[in-house]
Amino acid sequence: MLKKLLSLILVLSMLMTLSLSLVSCGGDDENDGGSNNGEGTNDENKDDNKEDETPKKVTYKVTVVDEDGNPVKGVNIIFFPKGDIPTPFKTDENGLAPFVTDKELTVSVGFVPAGYGYDTAKTHTFDAEGKLTITLSKSEETGTKYTIRVIDQNGAPVVGAKVQMCQSADEGICLIPVTTNENGEGIYMAEERDYKAAVTFLPEGYEKISDDYTYFDNYVAKIVVNKVAE
Repeated sequence: MLKKLLSLILVLSMLMTLSLSLVSCGGDDENDGGSNNGEGTNDENKDDNKEDETPKKVTYKVTVVDEDGNPVKGVNIIFFPKGDIPTPFKTDENGLAPFVTDKELTVSVGFVPAGYGYDTAKTHTFDAEGKLTITLSKSEETGTKYTIRVIDQNGAPVVGAKVQMCQSADEGICLIPVTTNENGEGIYMAEERDYKAAVTFLPEGYEKISDDYTYFDNYVAKIVVNKVAE
């Protein structure tokens, strides 16, 4: 009887030990699996958030044409990125001025070449494709006449020099250089503003006295250069 009782106690002890071992193994597997799944989900969410936060850059295109649909070169287009400084850009021979940014963008016209007219106070927005076409009106008497006169130290006119007119407040907003005529004058027709003038090129035999800008007095800017002795 005693032997049977001892055998029964031994069997029960073995069963309890086996049960505890199985419960312990099952708990570890469950915890490991849960930990791995949680980490994988967090990493994927972080990657998705990074992609969403990266702003996409867009190439905006302004095309300037005249009333006949011909491209107009040398028009100053001013780009206004939201929250950033304005940036001027001149149209090329195709009348095109592109600008790349990841910000909201509006534009206005800064200057137009002589012979064209436009309301520079207008502000424009782009279509859904980032494109904008601006049409200039033709006019030989547009704006106010500004004269840049280039003479040598003796007062003689300098023919064939290239001169340029810029807004006083921003050197980056300038008209295309023009060539002085037989009177040594470069002529601009432009909206009345505060301008300054400079020589960008001199024919052979002349040299600049200064690189400083010259301001207009009664719509005339006089620039004196040196005629080099032969």
